[in-house]
Amino acid sequence: MFNGFPDAVFFIIADLLIVIFHVLLLFGWRTKYTSLALFFVLLICQSFSFSFGKIDHNIIWLVIPLVMAFSGWGNTYSIDSLYQRKEDVNPWAISLMALLLGFAMFTASFPKIYSGWLSFDSHATFPHMVYNDLYWDREPLLLQEVLQIKNIVFWEALDYLAVVFEFGFLLAIFWPQVFRFFVFSAVLFHISIFLTFGIVFTNNLLTYLLFINWAIFYPVLNSASFNNIANKFIRPKYLFVCLTLILSYGLYHFFFREGFMVPSLLEFIHNTFSINIDQRLLKTLILFSISLIIAFTSLVLYIYTQIHERRQVMISSGRPFKKEVV
Repeated sequence: MFNGFPDAVFFIIADLLIVIFHVLLLFGWRTKYTSLALFFVLLICQSFSFSFGKIDHNIIWLVIPLVMAFSGWGNTYSIDSLYQRKEDVNPWAISLMALLLGFAMFTASFPKIYSGWLSFDSHATFPHMVYNDLYWDREPLLLQEVLQIKNIVFWEALDYLAVVFEFGFLLAIFWPQVFRFFVFSAVLFHISIFLTFGIVFTNNLLTYLLFINWAIFYPVLNSASFNNIANKFIRPKYLFVCLTLILSYGLYHFFFREGFMVPSLLEFIHNTFSINIDQRLLKTLILFSISLIIAFTSLVLYIYTQIHERRQVMISSGRPFKKEVV
């Protein structure tokens, strides 16, 4: 649709819109239309980015606002809920996201199967790790330690584990409990990739949060104290303040500094206090930690809930609980 790249102002405006739409989505203002607008702007920007030839793995994260716009995810804890603007709740949105995630994982496993990844002569994971160490400018935390392992069985097991894990994702969508287990395993999988390859998959983690069994947290989310905090935070005036600060920060950098820049809390702390930190590493570790804690807590509470419900059924039926457990 374009003969060349637009002017730089085009991308400055697009970046600004992306930040604004994220803030609007955070506060839940006209959530459905904000979600669709965010997807549209992201799609345009990523199309230009991918036109250089390298297509990244963040398409799943890109379609989240497109699919979830029809889920009714702005009906609670939002400005829309304050003004009684309710959208239809469509459970198929989560099912569609699960299908897309499973298919995305399948497309990662299928080329491995027919390209010789599982050959006992290749040990595909090991040369990829060596290539990653020599070619890319990365310093993963555990890379050198893992490369010292010379056990052939270990490296071949990693080859098969990757294929089984990615291929199984598509099959797991038929069983919600199994799919949640795959989601939990995926968090651990991506953490290990990050520690050994230095490849960041934070976009995937945002996707995984959609499938956490949030119903387990209903007693907390429905408590009076939590709702009071949420109602105090989600206010139109706070939304207006956030948007004003974003515009002011961006325009200040555009006219008086090196160029347009969207606000970042970590960058602000770094520039103000001259703290020497790797912001990319820190942001990744923070998101990994939060996602892992939520996923692990949800898994443990889910198991506890299943045991508790089974126990209540056995007590009500008069059957001995211990024998059933054994």
